[in-house]
Amino acid sequence: MELERTTTEDLDAELAALPIATDEVAVLVQHLRDRFIGHFGAETFDVWLAKYGLSQHSVDELAMVAVLKLAPLLARLPEGAVTELAEAGELASAVNFPWEDRY
Repeated sequence: MELERTTTEDLDAELAALPIATDEVAVLVQHLRDRFIGHFGAETFDVWLAKYGLSQHSVDELAMVAVLKLAPLLARLPEGAVTELAEAGELASAVNFPWEDRY
C-alpha cells in the first residue's frame, strides 16, 4: 500500500476487510487519531517522499494506515479485547495534554 496513491475510500475498504470486528477497528482508528492530534497538535501532516515529493495527509489517513500496518498483531488479540479496553477508559478516552499533568 502506498499512502500517496491511496484515497480514504481505499483505506476504508481495506479496514473493512481486516479479520477484526468493525467496531473495534473504529475504536482503534479514533484512539490513534486523537493521540496524533493530542501529541503533535496537528490535523494534517506533510510527508516527504523522495520519489514523489511533498504530499499532505490527514490525521485520519495516518491513523487508518497505522491500524492497517498493525493488523497482523491486532488480529492476535482475543475477540473483544479492544472493546474492553475502551470501556475501561484505556482507549478512545479523553486526551490529556502533557501540560495538564504538571499541576
